[in-house]
Amino acid sequence: MAAWGLRTTAIDYSAAALRLCRQRARRKSLELETRIMDLEAPDVDLGASRFDVVAVFNFLHRPLVPVLKRSVRPGGIVVYKTYTRKQLRFGAGPRNPRFLLDEGELAELFSEFHCLQYRESCEHEATAALVAQRP
Repeated sequence: MAAWGLRTTAIDYSAAALRLCRQRARRKSLELETRIMDLEAPDVDLGASRFDVVAVFNFLHRPLVPVLKRSVRPGGIVVYKTYTRKQLRFGAGPRNPRFLLDEGELAELFSEFHCLQYRESCEHEATAALVAQRP
């Protein structure tokens, strides 16, 4: 997103992951803010109507979804892609069902948003992907 000229904030629990993210951004002369944050903490807060775009990849913590929805400004976009329960067929990825979506669940989690694109696939990995706009 930073490469597209968007002001970008990368959030992760892992300092090492964020350090790598900053190094890659510097190599490409990209501006990037990083924040160490436990997104599974019960009091996590990303602010209200703060972001134009929120992107989540390979992460699922259902109690975070209302926080994410609140953090996107009206008219803003959520891009979300993570594993479904069908991932259990493959030898990689999460094994704990808490971290796997049921069929159609991602679309349901963002049902009050305007769905721009939704896809579930089970080719090399089993994922659900959503692009949705906050009304």
